[in-house]
Amino acid sequence: MLELYREDVEKHLSGSPCYIAQMTFYVARIGTKESIAQFKEIKEKLYGLFPKPGEVSENEVFANWLAYHGVVNWDNVTDGESDEPQPYNKSFARQLFLNKAYWLSLNQLLINHATNFENYLNDEAYEDIETGKKQ
Repeated sequence: MLELYREDVEKHLSGSPCYIAQMTFYVARIGTKESIAQFKEIKEKLYGLFPKPGEVSENEVFANWLAYHGVVNWDNVTDGESDEPQPYNKSFARQLFLNKAYWLSLNQLLINHATNFENYLNDEAYEDIETGKKQ
């Protein structure tokens, strides 16, 4: 039964696919040693070593994590203005995730994906869970 909760640690860094409409975002795992260090670094860079209470914007921290570390690749993402496919690159990722217009929608979907352990399970374990849900 424990195998149902065994995560694929390769997906922690290489990303788990998050399907949104026709797009697929590959999202790293939140809660790993690497992501904890990344969040700490982002907070220090944005707010200094000793930020004032209430000064830290969780949405801004999440946006920076997605832009620089969290989303490691994508498929079928198009530029909203030209409707042209955008191959994954860090520059466009920063434009996208640091845009406040996406902080409470797209960014939140991706952060929720990154925190859900089911998205990082071994594929065999996930298939066993899905089969169990259908019965």
